Amino acid sequence: MKAALLLAISATTLASTSSKYDSCHSAKEYITTYNFLKENKVVSLKSGDIQKIANEVSNGCKHSAKRFIKIYSVLTRSGLEASNAINLATEFSLKTDEHSKTFLTLFSESFLEKYLDLNIKDAVNISKKLALDLDGDITKIKKDFQKTVSFCIDDKEINLTGPKCADIATKVVTSGAKYNVELAPTFLKMFKYATSKKGTNLATYQAINLSLELIKNGPYALKNFKDGFEFAREKKNLDLTNMKAIEFGKTMALRSSKIKLESHRE
Repeated sequence: MKAALLLAISATTLASTSSKYDSCHSAKEYITTYNFLKENKVVSLKSGDIQKIANEVSNGCKHSAKRFIKIYSVLTRSGLEASNAINLATEFSLKTDEHSKTFLTLFSESFLEKYLDLNIKDAVNISKKLALDLDGDITKIKKDFQKTVSFCIDDKEINLTGPKCADIATKVVTSGAKYNVELAPTFLKMFKYATSKKGTNLATYQAINLSLELIKNGPYALKNFKDGFEFAREKKNLDLTNMKAIEFGKTMALRSSKIKLESHRE
């Protein structure tokens, strides 16, 4: 089932739009959705329910029916209850193609055995949260998730379990979305530095926690931490122990971002 999912997701490429206004073939979107649900044998819906769903999907403008059908099909093939798949597919029909593509990518890498191998409920919840609920650039969200997952399930790296890797990836993506940047590269660099003998020389779990803590403060946190840590550790400067130098570096990293102050003219 999970192998078939990968083929289903890669079979369709959704087009993206960039203009301020789209021309909407709302009737076509309604009719396509209506006919799909009417002919679908997986779920039994009354005519009024089909009309209600088709009406909602038609509000999504260009490709809304395609988004609905694609997500509904992938989720039901993966074992999600049809009613839940309809609700989620309807939500994404009102979003952009990029939101749909990101959700499908996140879902596949959360659900498939060769990635995180999560159960259907957890895979859907994580993918929905990251693709729908965050305000950051959706493409950056997708890239951050993929890079983090690739790293933490690699048996040559830290080789974590699916649930633990999902938790880390979610935290990395959430921090990146806050600043609207990709923070997975910063997280990975920080982890390498934190486990290096030339760096903080921490155990794996300590390095993960430190890296996650630092990236909450944005893309400059790594440099501020390293500069502060190395300065504090040098004998000619503060000459602190390793752990105290880490705390000093963390203090500097905490100041890596600040809400802009508004200047008022008299």
